[in-house]
Amino acid sequence: MKQDIYIFGAGGLGKETVCLLQDLPQYNVVAFVDKDDITRTSVVANGIRFPIISEMAFEKRCMEDRRGCAVIAIGKPGPRFSVAQRFGDLCLFPNIIHPSVDFVGQVSLGRGNLIAHHCFFTDNIQIGDFNYFNVFNYVGHDVVIGSYNSILPSCNISGCVTVGNRNLIGAQAFIIEGKHVGNGNSIGAGSVVLKPIEDCSTWVGVPAKEKL
Repeated sequence: MKQDIYIFGAGGLGKETVCLLQDLPQYNVVAFVDKDDITRTSVVANGIRFPIISEMAFEKRCMEDRRGCAVIAIGKPGPRFSVAQRFGDLCLFPNIIHPSVDFVGQVSLGRGNLIAHHCFFTDNIQIGDFNYFNVFNYVGHDVVIGSYNSILPSCNISGCVTVGNRNLIGAQAFIIEGKHVGNGNSIGAGSVVLKPIEDCSTWVGVPAKEKL
């Protein structure tokens, strides 16, 4: 029997998540959950029209069914954190992992992580909660990643890297071995991180430099 699942976020990432979930036979997508929006009541994803319900309506369904199931398909770390804080005790947030993802060694995962097509993880990796890994990401050995991070397509996180919480790592960024990234940072697309990064800053370029 399939598990009904709801998708927080009715934007582009939500549509991509429908495609991902359709490759997982254990789930049945019921609806999108978004903030009240009188201009839209449904969204089409992969040729199928799904209803959009409000967060209040979703909360009511969870209360009636005792326990809902959802995935947060919101690209920005801050809003994803906000949804997880409001609904984390109300419903289940399983790890959603596409079948094409490779785990070649020991990888520990928290909950609510969304891992898209063709990501590759090596050995002794620790990952927290509610992270989003877009397509074709590589994560090397002995890496520690916190929670609520957004890692966009084709990033390379080398061995022995630590990443804190609520970071946005742009497409095709490269973090070299042994470096530390703190909390609340933005790393630009295509950037190459050669230095440790502390908190709440923006880094861009090759090599990456702090944008003041």
